[in-house]
Amino acid sequence: MVNHLRVSQSRRAASGGTALIEFAIVMGVMIPMFFGMVVIGLSSTSGIQAVQVTRDLGHMYSLGVDFSSATTNDEEAQQIAMNLPLTSTGTGVVIFTQIKAVVTADCTAQGINSGCNNAGSRVITQRLVLGNSAVRSSTFGSPSGGFFDAKGNASPANYLVNNAFVANNVGILPVVPLGNSVYSTESYFQLPVLQFLSPFGTPMNGVYSICYF
Repeated sequence: MVNHLRVSQSRRAASGGTALIEFAIVMGVMIPMFFGMVVIGLSSTSGIQAVQVTRDLGHMYSLGVDFSSATTNDEEAQQIAMNLPLTSTGTGVVIFTQIKAVVTADCTAQGINSGCNNAGSRVITQRLVLGNSAVRSSTFGSPSGGFFDAKGNASPANYLVNNAFVANNVGILPVVPLGNSVYSTESYFQLPVLQFLSPFGTPMNGVYSICYF
């Protein structure tokens, strides 16, 4: 009888130890999955919001709304961004770019009869930035800020001649007839919560969005 009790106790102890090991293994898998689902949910929500902010601001920009610094429109843009960090010291940026498909007639109209280097190219004619410009640069290139006036406009003497104004990655732009322009709005918001995914082989630091009008 004593031996039987000892065997039963040993079996219960072994069973309890096995259960603890199984529980530890299951939780080691479930906990990262749980936090991963939370992060993916948060990133999806932020991504949808970033797309909406980009679309709304891009629409306003294409209609001629002035987003140059120290304007009421600048403040409205920050309100539209809501909880996304669109400030000069924040972790978000919105980049407005007007890109024009230059023709030789553009140079002639400006009295540039020779050296019209950018004829036939798509060039950056306006650039405005809201938020922290150090967060991300434009996909289309970043000519020196000294070339743009307070309203973000580049002079024809620069964008018709200077190769620094030729836009990069034009293959992602919609088709623009020569002589016409397209308005691009890019946004990027750093989301520290996404860095949780990096140890699992998916490095993500933020959400990027772009729209055209």
